[in-house]
Amino acid sequence: MPTQEYPNNPNINTKEEEEQVISLKDILEMIAARWYWFVLSAIVCIILARIVISTIEPTYQQNSMVLIKEDDKKGDSNGSTQAFLQLSGLSSTNEIENEPYVIKSTPLVQEVVQNLHLNVNYRKWKTLRYEELFNETPATVDFVGKYYKDVSFAIHPLSASMCKIYKFEISDPTYGVSKIEYEKTVPYFVPINTPAGRVIIKPTGQVPIDKFNYDLYVSRHDIGKTADAFKNELSTSLEKNTSLITITCEDKNLGRAQAILKNLVDIYNKYTIEDKNKVAENTAKFIDNRLKMVSQELGAVDSKLANIKSRSKIIDFEDGAQEYLTESSAAKTNTVELQTELSVANYIRQYLNSTANRNELIPDLQGKDDLAASNQITSYNEAMLQRNRLILNSSPSSPVIADLDRSIAAMRTNIKSSLYANIRSIQIKLADAQSAEGEINSKISSVPETEKTALDAKRQQEIKAAIYTFLLNKREENALQLAITESSAKVIEPPYGSTAMTSPKRSIILLASFIIGLAIPFGILQLLAMLDSKVRGRKDIEDNTTVPILGEIPASSKSDDQEKAFVVDKTSNDPVSEAFRLVRSNLSFMNKNAKVIMFTSTTAGEGKSFVTRNLAVTLAMSGKKVILVDTDIRKATQTKIIKHANDFSNRIGLTNYLAGTEEDLDKLVQKNDDESGFDMLMSGPIPPNPAELLMSERLDFIINKLREQYDYVIVDNVPAQVVADATIVNRIADITIYVIREGVLDRRYLPELEKLHQTGKFKNMSIIINDCHMEKKGYGYGYGYGYGYGYGYGYGYGIEDQKSSTFDKIMSVFTKHKRHHKHHHRN
Repeated sequence: MPTQEYPNNPNINTKEEEEQVISLKDILEMIAARWYWFVLSAIVCIILARIVISTIEPTYQQNSMVLIKEDDKKGDSNGSTQAFLQLSGLSSTNEIENEPYVIKSTPLVQEVVQNLHLNVNYRKWKTLRYEELFNETPATVDFVGKYYKDVSFAIHPLSASMCKIYKFEISDPTYGVSKIEYEKTVPYFVPINTPAGRVIIKPTGQVPIDKFNYDLYVSRHDIGKTADAFKNELSTSLEKNTSLITITCEDKNLGRAQAILKNLVDIYNKYTIEDKNKVAENTAKFIDNRLKMVSQELGAVDSKLANIKSRSKIIDFEDGAQEYLTESSAAKTNTVELQTELSVANYIRQYLNSTANRNELIPDLQGKDDLAASNQITSYNEAMLQRNRLILNSSPSSPVIADLDRSIAAMRTNIKSSLYANIRSIQIKLADAQSAEGEINSKISSVPETEKTALDAKRQQEIKAAIYTFLLNKREENALQLAITESSAKVIEPPYGSTAMTSPKRSIILLASFIIGLAIPFGILQLLAMLDSKVRGRKDIEDNTTVPILGEIPASSKSDDQEKAFVVDKTSNDPVSEAFRLVRSNLSFMNKNAKVIMFTSTTAGEGKSFVTRNLAVTLAMSGKKVILVDTDIRKATQTKIIKHANDFSNRIGLTNYLAGTEEDLDKLVQKNDDESGFDMLMSGPIPPNPAELLMSERLDFIINKLREQYDYVIVDNVPAQVVADATIVNRIADITIYVIREGVLDRRYLPELEKLHQTGKFKNMSIIINDCHMEKKGYGYGYGYGYGYGYGYGYGYGIEDQKSSTFDKIMSVFTKHKRHHKHHHRN
């Protein structure tokens, strides 16, 4: 219990040692106190979320997995080329790593759009949104004319005529952004000129024509823009350390997503086959040209040899030079092979040196006797094909293309160097073979000159025949390769995926809406608590002042208490009566010798007069002799309430004594009645100079006389911050009780109240908190008003003020939860 000594509170305006937080229990109790707000908010948010979900078009996801097969003809050339590029300071990109980008390139997607006619869109209205149609569309539209602008219109089916001819109605066409007034009825399969262009409507058979009973909305868009839109729906990923590529398509129609994936893989395979065939076709063209030239040269040699034999009438030259021919057989065979290799190498070298063939594929002449650069030519052709595929989806200045161009240039230089070294090696070997053959020829000088000429012609014939045979074999191999060319991609997993939509995420949206529904009232209550600057209970006063709190008067639970002058009587055991009894008990501990008790407040409307008269009743019920003095001589509020009178012009009271017009105290004092139990000195007629009258020594004299006659003199004064009367009258008081009403006084005024206390402007100041909004906290918690009586009133009794505002109830939810942390150690 507070005593008469009031030491300074070291916790005022300083950070509390124990930080105030809202625990989970506080939150749950706050929700329980206003559970219907949270339930209503959650239900509204969930309903709104379901409405929003119904307006969003669902999206479905389908996947397909393909295996990219590598070319088996690479051999070791790829490693050699990679090593050469690294030594040259260049980098080469793995072909597999580029394929995910090639698969979803713009040319391929555009062809998918053209094949599936995706630039023509079909929709129908479904409750709150449009639904995309693909295989489910009951009719399709063929646009005969070229595309110029986006067009759209609606198709409304009509009932069949007597001849069972089904008709439809076209309406609401839009050309570009302009809407055109148009409406026409025509049958199926009949071309019709519309503002949207010339069109033909055909039934698909997917939906029975008699079930077509809704409006079908048709729109046509640019193929390029449509391809860009569907390209954004596609994604590709290369599985780590494998040649497997996963293709994903997210679309608003499940069947359309599956069709896009299947068609995309088919088109990709078609493109890869075309790329491979380009090498074979270029090689075939080169071989045909060389065959034509070699055939002419071989015919000339055959004619020369036939002429020699005809002139010399010789059928076989082997009999005369059999011995020398046997010796030179190996040397001649070696010479023929070397000349063949040298001829082929020179053909390739001439082809590479030609400016017109710079960006063309190099003929692949690898066969039984491979050239040294044959493997490098294979790698070069693969790199050139890769560049041609990538440049379809990007510009020549892109980093990937630039990197490939540098790699191809380096490979072309490498091939030229290899060919040059190969040619030099063949030339050296050929010179050695020819030298050996020359030595043999010198030995057969005895052979007739005609035979020597014939032998030379025969040797040329054999060389040309070998070259011609090689080219014929290569042409057959190339034709076979062209016939058996297979695709690069093998479908491992056809389009698959869940039939459930991937977005919107119903469960996530509903859960989020439920959480938001709970958060909205919580946030509103928290915001209102943050914006509220009113005093919300004992803790606010204790945190900002050192003024002792004499007691707390709870808000009345009776709706008619507002109309009554007194709410306390001897037989009443309600929380308000018990609160006044507790104040009476605390008052006796403060100062047993105090007789004159002055009541004041900050402003009007804080219940000062209510507390004053009911405390007077409570003191009188304890057997004390009590008088209530109404010193509010400006308005006489207390007198009006107790005596139920508004006109005091003819009724005597305090002002009569202060003015000296009445000296008899017995005439001034109104004796107690059965209702109040105390005497009363009314204010009297309202004077023109109230402050001067209160400053008169006569006030001290009359109060001293009352001290002698009564146990308690209760002085009801004016609010302290309205006029100076309270300060003037306080000189005669032993105790000053400052009434603060919860939810009325601004907390920012409490430091000023502390100054009044510290400076002693009001004698022995203490505070009564009026209109407290209690709540259930369990018996024995906080400051129970029924301690010792067995009622358990107070914070543990759960009283609600029926006349309090909704805002006050909201504030009490937050402020009351934070009060209990330090109540005990503050007292």
